[in-house]
Amino acid sequence: MDRTSKYLLILCILNVAAFSFHGIQFSQLDRKTQNLNESMQSLFETQLENLGDAIASQPGAATISDYETLRAIVREEMSESLELANFAKSSDANQYRSEIDRQAATSAASHQRAMVLQQDLNHYLGLGRMDKAEMISFQYRLAKLPKAEQQKIISQLTKAINAGEIEAQF
Repeated sequence: MDRTSKYLLILCILNVAAFSFHGIQFSQLDRKTQNLNESMQSLFETQLENLGDAIASQPGAATISDYETLRAIVREEMSESLELANFAKSSDANQYRSEIDRQAATSAASHQRAMVLQQDLNHYLGLGRMDKAEMISFQYRLAKLPKAEQQKIISQLTKAINAGEIEAQF
């Protein structure tokens, strides 16, 4: 065997070793991602149950149907987030961005969320107060709405707070 052949053989062996190493790294990364998704989902469900218990124990708490509606909305959001995470893992950045833009353009879901949030605001206005946990949940759901809907609901809430119709803090 001449010298050039030896170098080529060594380079081939090094390439095989490098590809094997990267294959192992990718499989470990995939397992870690799956474990992270599973742990995030279980943590989220636990926190959701704890939030529901905390809200239910408050005076003037939401009814069971309100809690179930909130839970359904949160589950929907969580499934969308997991689908986007899986999509992002399997696609390039441009496809990921176009999928996010397409989902943001879905007006029916946004309209439904806005209606539920408006009903919740009317409920809190009827109670005359909104505690910190309720405000955090309200703000989280408000952030999911289009800017125009956000401004409308924030304006109503701010006017109610300033007029003393509801006790709440942003």
